[in-house]
Amino acid sequence: MRLENAFEVPVSVKEAWDILLDVPRIAPCLPGTVLDGQDGDAYTGRVKIKIGSITASYTGTATVTVTDEAAHTARITASGKEQRGAGRASAEVEMRLVPLDDGTRVEVATELSITGKAAQFGRGILADVSSRLIDQFAANLAKEITAPGNRARRGPARRAGAEVHRRSGGCVRGGGGAGAVRRARRGHGGPGAHVRPDRRGPPVRPGDRPAAGPSDPRQVTANGGAPRSVLVTGSASGIGAAVAQAFAACGDHVVGVDLTPSPAAHVSVTGDVRDPDVHERAVRAAREAAGGLDVLVPNAGVHDGELGLDTDPAELAERTRRVLEVDVLGYVLALRAGAAELVRARGCVVMTLSDAAHFVGDNHAGIAYTAAKHALVGVLRWAANRLAPDVRVNGVAPGGILTGLRAATGDEVFTDPTAAAADVAALNPLGSVLEAAELAESYLFLASPAARGMTGELLRADGGLSVR
Repeated sequence: MRLENAFEVPVSVKEAWDILLDVPRIAPCLPGTVLDGQDGDAYTGRVKIKIGSITASYTGTATVTVTDEAAHTARITASGKEQRGAGRASAEVEMRLVPLDDGTRVEVATELSITGKAAQFGRGILADVSSRLIDQFAANLAKEITAPGNRARRGPARRAGAEVHRRSGGCVRGGGGAGAVRRARRGHGGPGAHVRPDRRGPPVRPGDRPAAGPSDPRQVTANGGAPRSVLVTGSASGIGAAVAQAFAACGDHVVGVDLTPSPAAHVSVTGDVRDPDVHERAVRAAREAAGGLDVLVPNAGVHDGELGLDTDPAELAERTRRVLEVDVLGYVLALRAGAAELVRARGCVVMTLSDAAHFVGDNHAGIAYTAAKHALVGVLRWAANRLAPDVRVNGVAPGGILTGLRAATGDEVFTDPTAAAADVAALNPLGSVLEAAELAESYLFLASPAARGMTGELLRADGGLSVR
């Protein structure tokens, strides 16, 4: 299987050549990689990567050979064995440096062979994983190159028996390197494919993205990739809290937005989602803590308490206005605040909707709540169209998740959980009543490479109401 990628670095060909052949220096820039030893041009180490729904961990060796110093081409031959399992992987990587007016283009062509559990995935997913790792490597390399004093560190440490230096803070896993490295995906377009900047903006300065500590969520995640930066609104309770917890459990960095602090978030921004400044502060918090924003989950909402046309006109107007402002305007403001960072990261949005987005009748949703959730289908589809191809926008539409959801009046919607669970089970063909933690798995899926071909879609986790 052949995979092609390219990226650009803001240094001359000679400097880029020296840096890229200094394997101990650049190895920590590749997420999930640990360098264990070196013997001349041969290196031993470990790598852990997330492929689709599985995590693959390999131990192996890699050899670097300069094929043409004048043309700045080199070959990396690598092979490894799964730490748990019989699978193997091998790769022949051809690297070529091309001078540009303002830097160097690094073209990487890989012939990849995989056996074992990772072999179940097709070229599409493997190409996406490869592109994501190149993105992260390029961004981390930019941070390494542009850090004060590092530009002077030239000359590859390639002599026999050279000591391997472990760099605990030199390369931070994940995004970063804003504007310093640009990469192009050539797996589908071939030479000359469009170059899309990754995390555009001013160069990263010291302190923009702190190095990970032993208990810091910004270290390599449990799934083997770099931690993502995730923002969840309505994260203090219910579905939002479960989603925040699920991402945090994966090792991702979570910023929560709610009226009260979010227990599962690493950073909490308190405020009303109807206030544009609250969303701006939340995105700024994600950028300062984790270098940008990869996943946005607009989730905050209120119910209308089965609002009907028999309600007092003033009350009807007030409650409808509040529901539409929180449930629709709150999502629109979150999208507006996060769009630029999501485009830079080529990230994704996962919106919380409801069975009320499709189903009208016995689900206890009044006119305002039903209108809001129907409106969000339009918001989702509009955003999916306008933010493509850089950002995927999808949603989850659950049916009857028993949480602490409140109506616009301040009253709890599910005052009798037992009776409510019986109503939900009786309503849907599967007789299912999901827990919020179960539903959170749908958000993880939509934010994963496994959903890379999906945008503008809604996962209906409602027990089959569409076939009722």
